[in-house]
Amino acid sequence: MDVALGNVVGASVINKFGANTSTGTGGEMVADLGGSPIFPTTASSISLVSAEGVDTASGTGVATVTVIGLDENGDIAQETIAIDGAVAATSTGSFMRVFRMFGATLGAAAEVGANNEGAITATIGGSNIAQISACVGQTLMAWYTLPRNCTGIMLQAYSSTLRSVGGILRTDFQLFTSPSGGVRRIRSKWGLQNDGATYMERNWPTGDKINGLTDIYLHAIPSATADTGGGFTIVCFEAE
Repeated sequence: MDVALGNVVGASVINKFGANTSTGTGGEMVADLGGSPIFPTTASSISLVSAEGVDTASGTGVATVTVIGLDENGDIAQETIAIDGAVAATSTGSFMRVFRMFGATLGAAAEVGANNEGAITATIGGSNIAQISACVGQTLMAWYTLPRNCTGIMLQAYSSTLRSVGGILRTDFQLFTSPSGGVRRIRSKWGLQNDGATYMERNWPTGDKINGLTDIYLHAIPSATADTGGGFTIVCFEAE
């Protein structure tokens, strides 16, 4: 609680949560973009497009999107980008990773409380790396990359799954870490089996240390196409 309130100097709480409404049986990230993780090796500008032309300055959707990730040095990078529907909008800064995006401002014709009307996709070097699903307003990505000057302590992870139509569903969840330029490791694994909706938590009473510049993400392998969700909580300590 003290960390969350900002009473511990150099420490912060990272809560990451994601969802994949159509996770395939071959296994996918618990993220709205789905698929397998992509790890860009060089920093580049980001391109943003929306599936709906009304996500623009004069439209009824969002006009700007804030992108948060890491720059070429492994430090936190954040930029708010004006979007123009299906016309690609490009960041002025360079990003090596993106782990959160959200709608920042609304278009001139939008009602109060509106959000993005189309799916907004971010690409780095031609590869899709993040997505805000339509009418959600923020990415759902169970993914985080620790900045270079931070040491992370994993405290908790959780997952949920919904039954596919017509039978019992089994889903295996895997929490992976991948240090920059290193070998991907599984840090925890658990399974859910259900004929409805199921939720499970995995806790580390003494914490699990993760070094800076490490990618952390949740992966799911269902026995049939499924709606999966999950996330994790990390305390990040900055180096002095």
